[in-house]
Amino acid sequence: MNTSYSQQNAANARSPSSSHRPQEGSALVTVVIMVGVISVMTSGFYLYAANMSHQVRRMSDQLHAQAIAEAGATYAISQLQADFDSHSSSTIFAPRDFGGGRYRFQVSEGGTRVISIGSYNTTEVGVGVGLRRVRPHPYLDHSIVSDGILRLNGTPSGMDGSVHSNTGWVLSGHEGNITGQISAPDYHGPHTPPPPWQFQVMDIPLLTDPEFQELMDAADADGKLVMEHGNQRVQRTVNVDGIHVIRGDLTIRGGGRINVDGILYIEGDITVNGNSQLNIHGTVISLGRVTLNGSSNIHEPAGGQREYVDEDGGVEVLAMWFDHSF
Repeated sequence: MNTSYSQQNAANARSPSSSHRPQEGSALVTVVIMVGVISVMTSGFYLYAANMSHQVRRMSDQLHAQAIAEAGATYAISQLQADFDSHSSSTIFAPRDFGGGRYRFQVSEGGTRVISIGSYNTTEVGVGVGLRRVRPHPYLDHSIVSDGILRLNGTPSGMDGSVHSNTGWVLSGHEGNITGQISAPDYHGPHTPPPPWQFQVMDIPLLTDPEFQELMDAADADGKLVMEHGNQRVQRTVNVDGIHVIRGDLTIRGGGRINVDGILYIEGDITVNGNSQLNIHGTVISLGRVTLNGSSNIHEPAGGQREYVDEDGGVEVLAMWFDHSF
């Protein structure tokens, strides 16, 4: 019995148990699955990294192209600032190298629109700019410019010129004859404000401002600068053909009449009384109040007020937009 038992144990030791073989097969399958998962993850990561690298390059190229396009737009605006008339026609200008790429731009719609296209590698980005030409001395586009209240007592015989007040507009008569533009922050009158009603604070020049001094120097050289000190009362007819400056208040009375074809500049208040008249075909500037009691005629400036103005002016940027669809 003992000999048979020992022989059986020896046989069992020489041959592996049948229950171990399935465990070894299961481990092999697990290893294969893990290798497959790691391979899929590695491939996915590689594709993700490659895609991200492409996106980064594409974004970098777009930013470069946009910066180049903006440089082209800035250059176009500088050309318009320097010489508007020579560059405002609808023209496609030759490409220019810049920042490792190049830009080309077009000025259209009379100089009010610039399209600049920047190129970098194979990427193009467009930049559009809306512009407005700025005339020098914009206050000269108005018939009356007042820093104080502008008061109209009675109905004017004619008012097709634009008036501006930085303080307010008061009308005690009828606005039937008022067809010009009125600009003021506040309105008092029997009716609604005459259209179009809009307001923006205007910088009214001082006599010490260099730009206005240039105008006075030009008028003085032409023999058309009049400078009066102190308050002035006018009871006669005065024609303003160049630049007439009163360093004080101005009162027109007793049938007096002032015809303004150039610039009438008053450092104080302006008052027109009784049957006196202030006939404007140029520009009247007042640093104080303007009160019109007489039958004044306020017409659109005819151009004499700009006799000594350099009309080159410049441009103002109104809007900018981007186009990445190239």
